[in-house]
Amino acid sequence: AVEGIHAGAASGINNAVARIAGLFTIAALPVLVGLDPDSIAEPAALVQGFDAAMRICAGLCVAGALAAFAMLPAGPVHRRARAAAGQASAGR
Repeated sequence: AVEGIHAGAASGINNAVARIAGLFTIAALPVLVGLDPDSIAEPAALVQGFDAAMRICAGLCVAGALAAFAMLPAGPVHRRARAAAGQASAGR
């Protein structure tokens, strides 16, 4: 979270970092799973490499979700949510 005056720059930086990370992933993933130009022409090697790549990506997604969950703020956000839930149930 940044001040409103810096929101545009923060959004641009976030977008640039995400694009660069995607490019590095696309470049590195075949190397990580052992695909080279010769093995790409062989269907069995390509399927095995694709399977390994998807497992790596799934692991990275889980790691990212756990990291995001661990970084959630535990303070006022939860108190406001509880208060809003209490108001909603009191209105019934």
